Amino acid sequence: MVRLRLVLRGVSPLIVRTIEVPAAATLAVLNEAMLILFSWSGEHLHRFTIRAVGQSTDWAVDAGDSRKVTLDSLGLRVGERFCWAYDFFAGWLGGRYPG
Repeated sequence: MVRLRLVLRGVSPLIVRTIEVPAAATLAVLNEAMLILFSWSGEHLHRFTIRAVGQSTDWAVDAGDSRKVTLDSLGLRVGERFCWAYDFFAGWLGGRYPG
């Protein structure tokens, strides 16, 4: 299992969620779980950016395919941050691997 601390940046008061997902879960699965945690519909484009590499399931986003990338394949380190952008016009950003 991988425990992630999700922080919604740029809002006040601070919105934080913690989630545990299997290490073998793909980023696409993580995206679906995050949509549920934040009560979002999934109707907007999204992109993960991890070590300056973009991953997404959205055909319109210039990024790799998040359906093919598992969390354990990323080799995340404790405290390492990554970005999950959702609804590019609203600027929702979040993500961090606290260990």
